Amino acid sequence: MNWWQMVSLRSLRPKLSRFLELSQAERFVFLQSLLLIPTVSLLLRVLGFQRSLTLLERLSRSRRDAAPLRSEPANPKTVCRLVGTAARHGLWTATCLRQSLVVWFLLRRRGIPAELRIGVRKTAAGLDAHAWVESNGCILDGTRGLEGTADTAISFTAFDSLIAHSG
Repeated sequence: MNWWQMVSLRSLRPKLSRFLELSQAERFVFLQSLLLIPTVSLLLRVLGFQRSLTLLERLSRSRRDAAPLRSEPANPKTVCRLVGTAARHGLWTATCLRQSLVVWFLLRRRGIPAELRIGVRKTAAGLDAHAWVESNGCILDGTRGLEGTADTAISFTAFDSLIAHSG
């Protein structure tokens, strides 16, 4: 075994042990996130934002009316944490918009109310945009820590009318 393989195995072991510590349902959400992040990225690139959002909304509706499985994590914070972890450790770069769309989709798919928020703020360098999800009064922001707290909602002006769509 060469030095590169030893280094790779050494850095992989803690990640694998943390993955195995997750419940089966959490592992499933994590693996879904690893697949959904590049899928959402591709959708955005090919279809654009509005058509991607409409498609994801339709797909999330297909299971929303079904009874949730016992093994699925129903906690929005858990789903957000797992998507954020997948975004940091996956092979695809995940912007706040991509992560938020995945969190939004997974929550809606499980029948949990979720709203996608996109906001902007003025900075010295120009405009700064950010996306996050709100669910049951909780701000979910995987790129700024598990909960964006009020800082996310206060420092960015949300543009709800821009993301309203007819599904």
